[in-house]
Amino acid sequence: MTEHIQISAVAPRIAYVADGVQAAFTYPFPIFRPEDMEVWQDSVRRETGFSVSGAGISAGGSVLFSVPPAAGARITLRRRMAVGRTTDFQADGVIRAKTLNDEFDIQTAAIQQVAEDAARAVARAPTSASNADLTLPEPAPGKAIGWNADGSGLTNDPAEFAVTLAAVDAAAAAASGSAASASGSAASASASASAASASASTVSAAAAIATTQAGITTAKAVDAEASAGAALASETAAGLSETAAAASAATATTQAGIAATKAGEASTSAADAASAKIAAEAARDSTLAAFDSFDDRYLGAQASDPVVDNDGNALVAGSIYFNTASGAMKVHTGSAWVAAYVSGAGYLAAANNLSDLSSAATARTSLGLGTAATTAASDYATAAQGAKADGAAPAVHTHTAADIASGTIATARLGSGSAGSSTYLRGDQTWAAVSAGAWEFVSSTTASGAATVDFTGLVSGYDYMVVFDGVYTGSGQELGFRFGTAGPAYQTSGYQEAMVAMASSSSPGSGNSGSGLSTLKLSNNGSNVASTADGYVGHVFIPNPSANAYHKIYGMTASRHGPTGELRNDTFSGYRSTQEVLVAVRFHDAGGTGVSGTFILYRGKRSA
Repeated sequence: MTEHIQISAVAPRIAYVADGVQAAFTYPFPIFRPEDMEVWQDSVRRETGFSVSGAGISAGGSVLFSVPPAAGARITLRRRMAVGRTTDFQADGVIRAKTLNDEFDIQTAAIQQVAEDAARAVARAPTSASNADLTLPEPAPGKAIGWNADGSGLTNDPAEFAVTLAAVDAAAAAASGSAASASGSAASASASASAASASASTVSAAAAIATTQAGITTAKAVDAEASAGAALASETAAGLSETAAAASAATATTQAGIAATKAGEASTSAADAASAKIAAEAARDSTLAAFDSFDDRYLGAQASDPVVDNDGNALVAGSIYFNTASGAMKVHTGSAWVAAYVSGAGYLAAANNLSDLSSAATARTSLGLGTAATTAASDYATAAQGAKADGAAPAVHTHTAADIASGTIATARLGSGSAGSSTYLRGDQTWAAVSAGAWEFVSSTTASGAATVDFTGLVSGYDYMVVFDGVYTGSGQELGFRFGTAGPAYQTSGYQEAMVAMASSSSPGSGNSGSGLSTLKLSNNGSNVASTADGYVGHVFIPNPSANAYHKIYGMTASRHGPTGELRNDTFSGYRSTQEVLVAVRFHDAGGTGVSGTFILYRGKRSA
């Protein structure tokens, strides 16, 4: 069962700077519902495009954006819940610990929310001795807020804020004009000195006066030049200060970028840690849920049939408990309790088991075997041939084919194999390996308009024979045959063939041959396609196909063209002019129109 939230001393607000890649942002404070999370991107509150996980978990959780926020965006997460009381304890009522804890958690979270809001408001320092009123004045367009004349409160500045800024700009411009004026005075004084020197050369009486005046003027010029130099030095210093400030700003920007990167890495690590914690808590909850499910399935030991499970819920089929009164384990079927096994003497009783040790007839009925005994000697031929009691393995008996044909051994008792074999086994046994020279059935195919009929999996050490019956091809087409090599890949060139055909309507012994053919033809006439015709009947013999050799086939095809039509008998042989290993053979309509009929594959072992 999940415990109540623990409200720790963590501010219910956290902010990040996005890097354009990170999509999950963790929050280290608990929330009660996903709706308690408020998400901001820069100065805009996000309402969609994200999901919140971790509601109800003390350590918090994470906010996952469907699209990572753009690099540089400021992401702010904060708990924002309605402040109000949701419970009311009744007089003399039962106060449950969980309900009380939940109420305190909600109230504590609300107090943290208010404290966080108050911490972001204007406030005096704790050490301030001022008792000034911090109440803001009514808003007034274009006004700046400042202290009143005696510093006892805040007021709107009497001047327009724009006018104040203009006055500051004018003072700065005046300072710059003073420096320019000093420089102009220096130039004017130098001009006066030149004029005085010219007058001295023409009027000696005025020279002394001019000289005296020039000295005074020169002194003023020196002062003016000094003022101009001081202004230039101030301007240079200001330029250097501006350069240093720019360098400091660049350094600060670089440091801010590094700090943002580190903050992103720390945020990612925190997100990973939070995700791991969430996964661990989910696994724990899953384990607890599984235990709770088991606890509701196994109801323990009880004196009577339970009517509800251990949590007070309805019983489900498969629930079990041990009845201490009857000493029996019981299982619920979904509608009633029944014994899961029988306790006491015997243990195997006809009432709820398939067998009964005390009654063979009841056991056979319970097992659906009828009332007759199942161990008669006829199950194993005759008593002299080795009838066995139930549970004993029968011996293998050898008989001749004549024994089988005469009925001494019923064919139903032969098991798998062929009635022509000399080995007789019980029905749950298998036939011994085929002896050398004996033909063994491999597989059969009945085709209907098939493009090809293929037999694969031919192995070394065997000869193979395919028997076909009632085979039809397209109108005017012959039955074709091809070799298949590894893959299998069915070869379509290089065949050599010879055929002798006998027909009831022509002289015996006519035939044909060919080389470099694309297929081997197993008949010399394809007109046996009438629905009343017999089709092709015959066989193909392929000696040891898996040897690396020039492989040959031999065979015979017979056909009749309708109930009273011409009879044909084609004896053929052929090979491919390439040494190769065969793994498959293919029958097909030489004209490509489809094959119908039954094909059976046999094999004979070459040696013991």
